[in-house]
Amino acid sequence: MTSRTRSRVIVTLALLGMCAFGIVLGFIAYSVSVPKGSPKAQMNRTEAALTLLVTALETYKTDLDAYPPGGQTGLRMATKHLSRNVNYVPTDESLDAWGQPFVYVPHSEYGTPNSGALEDDGEYFAPETYQVYSIGMDGDAGINSIEKRADNISNWDASKPWRETYQRRHQQYFLESGTRQ
Repeated sequence: MTSRTRSRVIVTLALLGMCAFGIVLGFIAYSVSVPKGSPKAQMNRTEAALTLLVTALETYKTDLDAYPPGGQTGLRMATKHLSRNVNYVPTDESLDAWGQPFVYVPHSEYGTPNSGALEDDGEYFAPETYQVYSIGMDGDAGINSIEKRADNISNWDASKPWRETYQRRHQQYFLESGTRQ
């Protein structure tokens, strides 16, 4: 790799890191304005954590030309790689807002039994890269159920369909608690 190419990679990674950091700060700022226990606040915290994990995985891939192995071990490798100079992720385990570990499956492990890879009509989501997702508030990944997947928070769906689910749960939360939004 030439020094010019290396400089471009470093600048690109720095910009990617700053963008991810800005997004995470935005989610955190918004989450602070929403009651901590509400479904919407938990969704926002999980989305922010997911953004950080995606940045760690992409940085790992850029630097080492491969994604780490699946599971918490791979996520730990990616976050440690991202945090080699600054500790962006203070814990060893990557947990969502409900205390559940994120599911991470690189595309090379999709066919592995019990990998946690999700598919729809026989087609895996994110077929060329990886899946990283939270199993959501219900604690069920929805491996065999589209309905159970409705609250999963994932890296591959830019339309973020889970937000509608959490908006409904957020409204229900306030109706049941008797407080105002």
